[in-house]
Amino acid sequence: MSLQRQKLVYTIKVVAETWKQGIGMSKREVQQSNQGYSPYVHSYSTFNRYMGIVKEFVSDMKNQGKKRVEDIKYEDVKQWLEAKAFKFTEKTLKINMSALNKYFDTVNRQDISQALRKDYSAIYSKARASSEVLAFSNPERVVNSMRGEQFQAIAKLQLYTGARLGDVKKISVDVAKNQVIIEKSKGGKTRTVSIDANKMNEVVKAHEIIKNLSPQEWKQLRQEYPAEVHRICVKLGERYTGTHAFRASWAIREYQRLIGEGKTEAEALKIVSQELGHERISMSVYYLKK
Repeated sequence: MSLQRQKLVYTIKVVAETWKQGIGMSKREVQQSNQGYSPYVHSYSTFNRYMGIVKEFVSDMKNQGKKRVEDIKYEDVKQWLEAKAFKFTEKTLKINMSALNKYFDTVNRQDISQALRKDYSAIYSKARASSEVLAFSNPERVVNSMRGEQFQAIAKLQLYTGARLGDVKKISVDVAKNQVIIEKSKGGKTRTVSIDANKMNEVVKAHEIIKNLSPQEWKQLRQEYPAEVHRICVKLGERYTGTHAFRASWAIREYQRLIGEGKTEAEALKIVSQELGHERISMSVYYLKK
């Protein structure tokens, strides 16, 4: 039986087995020997993200009554992508399109992948600019919906300290002062961030989980984390603007806390900017959407 007539659930297995063959191989060499195209995926992070997108797409198609690959029409794919455009950045939508392009190439539905490439710009232009970062409407709900204590630990440290994803493993905790110190953050700076006393116990517990990870464990977890945040956003109906959304959520709360303590707007912005590690206050204003 051709792949076009196979059940959708079976194609997930076929696609995974095919794509995995490229992990560890040079993408450039494969492309050079195959007229500029690689049928594989060449990193675990891309593999995990693409497979997550494919599984979600297949599940949605099955819910619409599609049982086999041949049942899917290009209009189904286009509508699926356009339905996501309102809450995706251009960058995220492009990743979804790339995953589906490769999926349909792999299952021999080049008619769909070619049509998708033709409409590429028209579809992704419906998403919002990739530079926009929005705070979560309910960040604790996002955290608590994540799978496993390790993903939750990263999210808590971002939410309660304003840390960039790359800074999470660099955090040290000063319980006596209710502070965290982030060594060698962006630009080589060391950041000191005041922590809400009510959240300090959660910060300590999350820090212990991350601190005890080996370098290899942290590398893999860091690669998989954005896809997990994206998965939860889709599930909860949150707009996904990347892992910086936790940082933006922290910035808004910190600004509001400082204003509540009697700081002027200028004073609050200056403190938030320093704790975020921004040289320009305008960058913090951007996070706060003021």
